[in-house]
Amino acid sequence: ETASVVADIIGFDNDSIIVDDRLHEMSLPMHEGKTWAEYHKDYPTTVESFYHTEDENESHNDTKKRIMNFIYDLENKYKNKNILIVTHGGPAWLALAGSLGYDAKQSFDMVEGLIYPKNAEAFELDFTPLPHNENYELDLHRPYIDEVELVCECGGNLKREKEVMDVWLDSGTMPFSQSHYPFENKDLIEKGGGYPADFISEAMDQTRGWFYTLHAVGILMGKGKAYKNVICLGLLLDANGKKMSKSLGNVVDPILMMDKYGADTLRMWMYGVNQPGESKSFDEKIVSELHNKVFNLLYNVLAFYELYRDTNLENDEYKNSDNVLDQWIIARLNEITKNATSNLEEYKLLDPVRSIREFIDDLSTWFVRRSRERLKDGDVEAKKTLYFVLKTLAKLMAPFAPFSADDIWQKLKNNNDEESVHLTEWPSLDNPDLNLIEEMQKVRDVVTLGLQARQKEGIPVRQPLNKISVVSFIGVEKYIEIIKDELNLKEIALMHQLNENGDIKAMEGKVIMDTKVILDTHITEDLRIEGQYRELVRAIQDMRKKSGLSPSDQITLEVSVGVKGEELINQFKIELLKAVGSKDIKIKENEGTEVKIDDLVFIINLVK
Repeated sequence: ETASVVADIIGFDNDSIIVDDRLHEMSLPMHEGKTWAEYHKDYPTTVESFYHTEDENESHNDTKKRIMNFIYDLENKYKNKNILIVTHGGPAWLALAGSLGYDAKQSFDMVEGLIYPKNAEAFELDFTPLPHNENYELDLHRPYIDEVELVCECGGNLKREKEVMDVWLDSGTMPFSQSHYPFENKDLIEKGGGYPADFISEAMDQTRGWFYTLHAVGILMGKGKAYKNVICLGLLLDANGKKMSKSLGNVVDPILMMDKYGADTLRMWMYGVNQPGESKSFDEKIVSELHNKVFNLLYNVLAFYELYRDTNLENDEYKNSDNVLDQWIIARLNEITKNATSNLEEYKLLDPVRSIREFIDDLSTWFVRRSRERLKDGDVEAKKTLYFVLKTLAKLMAPFAPFSADDIWQKLKNNNDEESVHLTEWPSLDNPDLNLIEEMQKVRDVVTLGLQARQKEGIPVRQPLNKISVVSFIGVEKYIEIIKDELNLKEIALMHQLNENGDIKAMEGKVIMDTKVILDTHITEDLRIEGQYRELVRAIQDMRKKSGLSPSDQITLEVSVGVKGEELINQFKIELLKAVGSKDIKIKENEGTEVKIDDLVFIINLVK
């Protein structure tokens, strides 16, 4: 009927209209008389449902195949003709998808992107025959690519030559072929400039394949061995160490894993799980853990830097900071730079990747966490240090995680930088301050022992304590404030070993975790009140987060509280306002969130 109406309007002979059975709507006998909503409930838009049905219904792919069969017929029979096709929405949509060589996901993405024909809509089908598989999906492999003809500059047609010489000969000539020898660069190759290859890499199953043919061709050419360095890769197994096989059903789709975790995560996992030549048992849980502990951690650091970023500081050349934390992270950066440089020069991958992973953990869980307040307060040295570290780390990661490294570089580069991290110079090497690194490790050991002592006594870190006694070590004076802040202490008492064994007896009322650390667990009334204040700050910060407030959002606190609670707020008012980003505190009766801290009850409301 639609075709007849259009024919009358444009003056086309109705008897010349061609009816083709391939243009009918999707055939769904099992859902005849039902709504499309009922159909989609039974057949959700999944890749599986696109290709298969378990009843007499036609699948989307069945519809696409018949409509594309029709389109290709038109191309063969009616070249250079204008043809009006009248059909239903589904076939029209799948004609569009098929003409673009789309698969199931890409076809469904068209619908979600509202690229779907509307009722009575006319559109041009921009059709060009593509090399495709049986489902009319773009496929550039043989035999489909054999159907493609190219146009020569001379005006003739170019067809692919189906019969070729053994591809192993092509592979074996790689050191010559990459320089287009003997057609070009003849002097270069014959004088030894381009041969042997500096480095190649392939899996162990190529021992009798590519590795052999390279040497065989090299010997035949009178050039000797074909390469200087090789990384012979192991095979990929399943989580139980079995070879992946379709028959066993243990094959993991790499594309799905890359979509889920990113190509760089899989790459870093392969580099860091064991030596390149060893077989690798793929366990998604370990890959997921690596993604969280490396890439999520690193991007959290980047996001925190961008939150308080000052681009005016980023064009200056980095100079040494006076802050011991800045000095330590630069020492660690020099350490992993030295590790990566020396190992990569020897084509060793495992150690540099593991050292980068450990560095990212140090950067996040120690440097940024200990420097958080400095960065928030606009400390110039802290910001310059973190900026320098992130950009240098991007360079070090570039060989191992090229996409993430360049993404970080793009976010941080200034007008004086190269367009891509892969165009930059490798970081210059400075000798790491190993004494500083060792000292900071002792500090972290002390903190770990102190936290263990708190946990043993059930005292949370937010509760201030009077002091801790620590066995003195060289340079400890530089780290006193770090230990105090990390363990929430008022005082650090330095002890000296009493005998050659380092035995120090615990004093009465103390908790001893190690011969190096003794924690004073007595909580005075003043300490208890300060602990309540810190719990209040934590509760308000949690409320800010749940309310979707950014760190820069200023609020007014409305608090309903008893006499003791009001005394607490008044005592710490200045610190509280700064800590929670509040302009003012109003003590009033109001509805809000109840917060209980010991015997105190606060009703708190945040007003933006």
